Amino acid sequence: MSLLQAAEHNGPLPRERTFYESLKNVLRGDIPLRPVVAVIAVLTGTMMTSWHTRLFSMALMDLRGVWGLGGDEASILSTVANALQLMVAPAIPMAVVIFGPRKVLLWPGLIFAAVCICIPMVQDQRSLLLLNGIAAVTLGCFVPATLTTIFRSLAPKYWLVAVAFYTARLTVSLHSGVTMADFYVENLGWQFIYWQSAVSSILLVMLVLFSIPEQKFNAEAFKGMDRIGAILMCTALTLVFAGLDQGNRLNWFDSWIIIGLIGGGIFLFGVFLLWQLVVPNPFAHPRVVAHANVIAPMTLGIFYSLVSFGSAYLIPNFLGTVGHLKGIQSGQFLWIIVAAQVVLLPASVWLIRRMEARLVLAFAVACMMVGCFMGTFITHEWVARDFLSIVFCFSLGTSFGFLAVMAISVGNGNPKEIVSVLAYVQIPRVVGPTFASAVLATLLTKREAMHAAWLSHYIDPGREIVREALTGGLSTISSVVSREAYVLAFRDAYTFCFWAGFGALLLILLMKHSPPNPMTPSGYILPATPEHTERSKP
Repeated sequence: MSLLQAAEHNGPLPRERTFYESLKNVLRGDIPLRPVVAVIAVLTGTMMTSWHTRLFSMALMDLRGVWGLGGDEASILSTVANALQLMVAPAIPMAVVIFGPRKVLLWPGLIFAAVCICIPMVQDQRSLLLLNGIAAVTLGCFVPATLTTIFRSLAPKYWLVAVAFYTARLTVSLHSGVTMADFYVENLGWQFIYWQSAVSSILLVMLVLFSIPEQKFNAEAFKGMDRIGAILMCTALTLVFAGLDQGNRLNWFDSWIIIGLIGGGIFLFGVFLLWQLVVPNPFAHPRVVAHANVIAPMTLGIFYSLVSFGSAYLIPNFLGTVGHLKGIQSGQFLWIIVAAQVVLLPASVWLIRRMEARLVLAFAVACMMVGCFMGTFITHEWVARDFLSIVFCFSLGTSFGFLAVMAISVGNGNPKEIVSVLAYVQIPRVVGPTFASAVLATLLTKREAMHAAWLSHYIDPGREIVREALTGGLSTISSVVSREAYVLAFRDAYTFCFWAGFGALLLILLMKHSPPNPMTPSGYILPATPEHTERSKP
């Protein structure tokens, strides 16, 4: 018998049979859990979400011209691209329990990649709204699934390290996005904002395929799930987010739209809380956040956002408005904060494992308060290098602060109710930064108008400096008044952020000592449970 006949008689070679069988097992999810790769996968999705959201926000002014959008249309597009994340985010931890992390991450990853490939090819405004809305819904799946996957996959002693990478992505995306958005638009093309996200999403899908096994459908959890509560909470938070995002443009409560959005959202959230008290199997009962050490860090997240925006929001806006610099120029010094976050990441983990997280958080807030205090002395002569001392203070604060907040929040929660706690975590995670940016934007607008009116009363044509300015025409003196009004407005904003930091310190004083848990110095080295021991085996 010839070799060819023998091959046909005996079938394919064992190596080929093994390859195809392995491929089928991977596609079916019939694989062992690879904890480290699984955590890398969810952290990839988290970073992709934060970076895509930040790049889209910073490049929106350029995208307006590309798509031919007016100011109102671009603002609505931005709200759609962000608010719809909350339509699913609070329910994702429960979805992970019911369907498993593989399905929750895999299908949204594929859909998001396809949408990011399609968006640069369309110009119709309705199509843009639809596609960006779909992208927002899929993005809302990744961040909430991260903590659930971390706690289910890793042994407790590794939780703090994984959470440290989870918290670092916020600082990295906020401060790097200022320059990266301009770099893409001016050098590579605005399409790369979406293509980069598509590549990241494909990478996420590949990591999930090879690391997270298929989980059996949890029919019992699905049957007992409080669907009405989930719908009420998701809808309420989405409405409040949309109202906050559009508030400054529509002059807040002078607009019935804002009243309807925020008022309707608060009303639905109140109905949600009442529903949780009477339903047999509540989606997220209020008692899970009734503990002072759980509700205080969540409230603190709003104050923390206000203080931390002294670097990510106020510095590039000042240099752009007063210094007339582009984003790629004004954001260069913010890379110092990014570098500090990367370098100090091991130090933050080391410190929280050996010191009470409240002290670490107080130190971080105090550092940012010092930076805000320095910001109250800015003048129109300040250039990027003059913000170096402020950036240094915020580098220390952001490197230690967010991880300390998460360590306190997670460490004080009941492990049996972690799914419900993570539903409430979406409020400070998504609504907090939007509230902070809305408050600061409104504060700058109102204070600039007020200072411009006050300064106009001090223009005395008899003074020599005023006569010299008037030689250039009324437009010259008007531009000087406008510039100084903006400087004073930014001073007021830094003063506001300073006092927000003071409010954060008061909340820290109200917190109690955390019980021993994997996030505390006294409890992070715990004996591995049989479940985690089994999961850790290769």
